[in-house]
Amino acid sequence: SEDIQKIAFEALRKEIESNPDNIEYVFTILSEKFDNLRGLALLGALDVIQSIVSLGDFDLEIFNLIRPAAKSSTDIVRVELFEIFSEIAASQPSLTEPIYKIVESNMSHPSAEVREIAISTLGICVNANPSLSKAVYRRVKNAKNDESFKVQLAAIEALGHIASVDRQYTSEIFDSLKPLLSDRDWQVRLAAFNGLFTASKSRKELQGEVRDDAILILTDSTGVIRDAGLDALRWMINKSRDAADYILPKLGKYVNRVESPIQASIYDALSIIAEKRILLLPTIFNYLNQGFSNELLTTRQSALKTLEKGMSKLSKSREPTKDVHNALNKLYNKLLQAANNSLVGIRKTAYDGITIICVAVPSFKIAKRGRTAIDRALKLEKDVGLLDELEKARISSKPPLDFDF
Repeated sequence: SEDIQKIAFEALRKEIESNPDNIEYVFTILSEKFDNLRGLALLGALDVIQSIVSLGDFDLEIFNLIRPAAKSSTDIVRVELFEIFSEIAASQPSLTEPIYKIVESNMSHPSAEVREIAISTLGICVNANPSLSKAVYRRVKNAKNDESFKVQLAAIEALGHIASVDRQYTSEIFDSLKPLLSDRDWQVRLAAFNGLFTASKSRKELQGEVRDDAILILTDSTGVIRDAGLDALRWMINKSRDAADYILPKLGKYVNRVESPIQASIYDALSIIAEKRILLLPTIFNYLNQGFSNELLTTRQSALKTLEKGMSKLSKSREPTKDVHNALNKLYNKLLQAANNSLVGIRKTAYDGITIICVAVPSFKIAKRGRTAIDRALKLEKDVGLLDELEKARISSKPPLDFDF
């Protein structure tokens, strides 16, 4: 039955994922049975094929095998096929034109889900084969007015692929996407930013402009959009050393002027810089001053993560600058203030921060002050739960036995 076949194909999928050497054997089995598969069994086979595409080197053979199925498939099978076509197009530019012809014929398909995946696949095709940009742009531009909201979102993101490969359309596409960053619907804002970021990744001249957009959306009210901004900033900072110098002061304008959930995202962005640029640590430490006494736990956790990244970087430095010492001393004083807060959670965060410093730089005078502060807190703290945490902090913050003061 179809159910039994689907279970068998699921076992084959797991087999090749755990033993990639068996891909050729599994593909041979699929090739012999594929034309006769229907329903659940066909979907199971497509799952196996998708795994083969991601792991193996059978793109041409797979394309030829599944291509005929696109003509007579159900909507759900067609969606699965197009997802596989997308992966093949990304790795095999020579196959983008035949894939384009199949997918383009489905742009007016009755199913919105099929139209959505068709648009996404066209975007990937043009990214792999810029010669398709004119034809794809015409179809994608029209799809922005599709009756389905999801198709519109797919079209917005696909425009980014076109802008990434064809300068002819860049200005027009950016002019259409930029206003959408302030759209009332968060999904539109996210799709617009994804499109802009996609375009900038292969166009260096666009990266400065999109860098500002990434910083701006860190203040968006929706967490998933802020996360997209963080991912973009991480990519930019890893790509260009100068990006951190530009981004840091921009973040500083927001760090103490935004609401707590957004402030956590700002700190997360600072942590990305902290693990890359030791010379920027004084500024980053100064920006953290208010984070440890924030009433929102996620904000305090983000501040701690940034401190931990910075201290890890600092622990590998032979001679930290005077600016680093001064900024760290100011930050330590803020931690001591937080350690006297009436809220137990804030006090715990403060001692977590002090412990991070002690562990990272045990030879610094500030680490000795930190160990003394923890010992004192063990004598004065009334909260039983925090006392347990302080004892752990005392043990963690001890210098190594062979440490030479």
